[in-house]
Amino acid sequence: MDEGYGSYFSGLSFDSGRYGGLSAFRYNGLPVRPVWGNVLVEPDNGDDNNSDYYVAHGADVNVTHIAHYPKSVGIMGTNASQQQLDGIATAPLCAAYFDKTETVFEAKRNETVTPLISINGTWMHGYIFVDWDNSKQFEVNLEGNGPYTAGEGNELMSWSYYDGKSAEGDDGWNSAGILINNRNTLSMPAFKIPSNIPNGEYRMRFVIQWNSIDPSGSYDNFLSDGGSIIDVTLKINGVVRKNNINGHEYVDLGLPSGIKWATFNVGATTPEEYGGYYAWGETEEKSNYDWSTYKWCNGSENSMTKYCTDSDNGTVDNKTVLDPEDDVAHVKWGGTWRMPTKAEQDELRNNCTWTWTIQNGVKGYKVTSKTNGNSIFLPAAGYRDGTYLLDSGSNGYYWLSSLNGNNRYADTLYFYSGYSAHSGGIRCTGLSVRPVSE
Repeated sequence: MDEGYGSYFSGLSFDSGRYGGLSAFRYNGLPVRPVWGNVLVEPDNGDDNNSDYYVAHGADVNVTHIAHYPKSVGIMGTNASQQQLDGIATAPLCAAYFDKTETVFEAKRNETVTPLISINGTWMHGYIFVDWDNSKQFEVNLEGNGPYTAGEGNELMSWSYYDGKSAEGDDGWNSAGILINNRNTLSMPAFKIPSNIPNGEYRMRFVIQWNSIDPSGSYDNFLSDGGSIIDVTLKINGVVRKNNINGHEYVDLGLPSGIKWATFNVGATTPEEYGGYYAWGETEEKSNYDWSTYKWCNGSENSMTKYCTDSDNGTVDNKTVLDPEDDVAHVKWGGTWRMPTKAEQDELRNNCTWTWTIQNGVKGYKVTSKTNGNSIFLPAAGYRDGTYLLDSGSNGYYWLSSLNGNNRYADTLYFYSGYSAHSGGIRCTGLSVRPVSE
């Protein structure tokens, strides 16, 4: 919303929150509808703008344009065939809203998706929203004055035209940042499915309207323009692994060694999942993590059978680094995947910016390269001791591939909010593993 509107309407005030940082507009104390790219003139009629998946005009309200009606919507993914819903309406003066959530389109994380939309008529614009946080609201947060960029939490994924103003004849931009001189533009640019969302179903909304980024169709001329809202379901299942080794995705952080860090933990399918917990040198999970169940001893910390440098702790073999057959990252993922070394975790800490954050409801560190800006997320998964899971959601403990000087301990990467360091963990406890590869 242009700041100039505030001075143009005497008595107009804004409440912070929804729709690009504004949740409610007030005129002399009365609520008015939020309108994007159109003049605010009407007081709200009492509808609840914060109701679940709010629409200004329901299925029982018809448009009044004598030519416009929606024919089809769909998506075309880079890893799937075209998916399309046809026959939405067959004649003008149809309903303004169509609940087609029984229609399910499928896509994968990281997949580039092109929205498809067809109407009878011309001179309308297309917009697509996805409720990624399942809040039952479509959040809109665009930054800049054109071209516009997506701000934090923005769920407006693609649009064909928006100029941020109500004046006719102004040039606008699409979601790809391209200046659009021809306002008769319905087709929307492709967008990328976020890489950090869980598998599941999400509501996707196609909106056909004129120069407005409001997902509810709340501007004055929506009905007379022949606007339409069509809700479908988007199912996310799996991930497009463009950068992968042996079928497992990695992130190139531009580290001096060239080492690639995996996108998620062993046993996980998304960056936020904790994944499995493994004793050092073991390759399977179990229900009890203590010396009595540890593979490489005879029931106590002083009876080591492998990876021992001191006879006081057991049978000496002078092995200090895991063999490939005892490295869970290599055993589970194959190829060149393995546990990181101490030097590699030092490199990760020294060459990246560590930001404590909450990603999709999970606490942990976003680790961002100082070289190329790429990042990984390390969840604070805690650890297993005996039959207990401890410190989950507050601390992260990740195995490294070598002993920690004392035969009872192995090297770890340890962190909590505001702190990350090399440390050591008792070998029989269950910790997380984040693989690396050359």
